[in-house]
Amino acid sequence: MQHSTDALIFNRENQLNQLKTKYLAKNFSLGDIYLCYQTYQDLIIVKKWDKVEFNNTDDFIYIMASHSTLPETSIIIPCKSFTDWSISKIKTYFNELSNSYKNDNINIKDPRSFVLAIQDEDSSIVYYQLSEEISI
Repeated sequence: MQHSTDALIFNRENQLNQLKTKYLAKNFSLGDIYLCYQTYQDLIIVKKWDKVEFNNTDDFIYIMASHSTLPETSIIIPCKSFTDWSISKIKTYFNELSNSYKNDNINIKDPRSFVLAIQDEDSSIVYYQLSEEISI
């Protein structure tokens, strides 16, 4: 039993190192990388989501995830609770996700919604879905 736990820990550390290598090379901050990884762990371990993958636009890292109870893959954007959000910023995120979709970087229908994964100072994460209609 201990052996499988060690392997799981190794795989997580290895994955985090791969993420750091990939996204530091793309000039993302270490804080952004850790935030995405913490959200990934919450989705996999706590929420029991299935397929969870990292992706990015030029400006932010996001997660594509699916759950057996949901009909489509979700786009999840991790952020801190103190992040300032505006209608303009939400529009920008939708535009960047749409451009990513058009460039075949993501395997999803034209994004009409995304989920904000908001991490509080105590590391708890709450999820809010935003629809494109909010930014019109």
